[in-house]
Amino acid sequence: DQCIEKVEPIKSEVQWNIDFFNSKFRQWEKLGTQSHECGAVGHAVYAAHQASIYDNLSDQCLW
Repeated sequence: DQCIEKVEPIKSEVQWNIDFFNSKFRQWEKLGTQSHECGAVGHAVYAAHQASIYDNLSDQCLW
């Protein structure tokens, strides 16, 4: 029982991080799409790179 009490808050924190990283991924992905549509190719590439970073961070949180 004591282990479960200690694990549950950790699971909650991990889920919070996953949600945060996914939110940042979506923000950067949207910025990349908008930049691409405006013809700002450099901005679109940077945004895609940032989105990739947050996507990878989210993947690393899964257990």
